[in-house]
Amino acid sequence: MDLNGLINTIIASTAALVAIIGGFLVSRVLALSSERVAVERRFNEINNNLRIKGEMLEETVRYIFEDDLNDFFKDNCEKILWEKISLQQIVEEDEYTSLTVEEIEPYVEEFISLKSELEELIKKNSSNAPADFDEFIKDKEIRLPDKKDWYEFVYDAMYEKYAQKGNSNSLFSFNPRLHTLPNATGIQNYKDKVRERDNLRDELRFLKMQKNEQNKILQDYVKPKGLWGGLIVLVYACIVGIVFPSILLPYPEKAYSLTLKWVLLGMFFSQLVALFVYLFISLHSLTKFTKIEEQ
Repeated sequence: MDLNGLINTIIASTAALVAIIGGFLVSRVLALSSERVAVERRFNEINNNLRIKGEMLEETVRYIFEDDLNDFFKDNCEKILWEKISLQQIVEEDEYTSLTVEEIEPYVEEFISLKSELEELIKKNSSNAPADFDEFIKDKEIRLPDKKDWYEFVYDAMYEKYAQKGNSNSLFSFNPRLHTLPNATGIQNYKDKVRERDNLRDELRFLKMQKNEQNKILQDYVKPKGLWGGLIVLVYACIVGIVFPSILLPYPEKAYSLTLKWVLLGMFFSQLVALFVYLFISLHSLTKFTKIEEQ
């Protein structure tokens, strides 16, 4: 009897099974790769949106803080410059401010220093200082150009103290001032910024939730279900159904062995068992996942 026919049949049958399993695994890997690229692209888009929205939120919060700080200095300018009371007391008495002492304190000394600078500029003025700050500051250099609003607050406070109150001992001379209306545009801009800040915070919260969900999906791709098991079955089938039988070829006709025959058949049947176990486990996992989704 000759075992060459059996060996060739086992090799051919195993090659067909390996082709089927290999084709399935390759298609699955390509599908997972495509899906992962899409998820990573979406993940990167969310990260970019988070960065952009975060920068917009920081800018908006900074605008609101500066506006609140300006309002605080404007409303409490005389208390800060001339009254001998603590910053804590000023903040407690100001029912309109939402700022804390810790937020305001780093800027107080800088604000107070503007008084001396303006006094020097007024003294150098050859005629009476105009009531309008913009007219006064024209063609003059100031130490902190980005704090022009603060200069105006101090200037207006000095006007109230030395001009309107008729302080005869004052070293400073101001022209009369006309009554001005509050800046309605600035108030509306502030309200718009507050609304924008709240909207950005909501958007950032939603984007962070999306990022967490996308990250969970990406983690699932790190350990794809079924692929490693399929690869193990594929390698095992190649070893017991192709590599080992191929080593025996050509098998001598007179060296027929019943034991070898059953060894070859046992290895072939074992790869079939491994294949069906793999399919059963994959099907069970898929069915279990579907039931969880239905619940």
